[in-house]
Amino acid sequence: MGDYKHIERQIGEYIAAHYRSVVEVGVGRNFDAAWVISDAGVTILCTDMRPPPTDMVPPLIDLAKTVGCDLLVYHLGFETYGDGGETIDCGVILHRYVTAQKKSSVA
Repeated sequence: MGDYKHIERQIGEYIAAHYRSVVEVGVGRNFDAAWVISDAGVTILCTDMRPPPTDMVPPLIDLAKTVGCDLLVYHLGFETYGDGGETIDCGVILHRYVTAQKKSSVA
């Protein structure tokens, strides 16, 4: 594959297969993964800020814990945060830093 679009495609396909609602933080100008997710019928919201903070992972971990959702991160290059979280190989390596607590129903 001569370009990097396979990365976004693989990430988008993994997320679309495992989630019903998604927020992509730090989308920049690259909406390829978001289009794959949206085309699969998954609700997605994309956001970014200028200039982006140097390390977004700690506040994203706090936010994910607060709202009770998974946090998946695709790092550029060989960056990681802390212990790198749980790694997910979907053709590219994702890092899950937060896993949502599953709510159980009480009968």
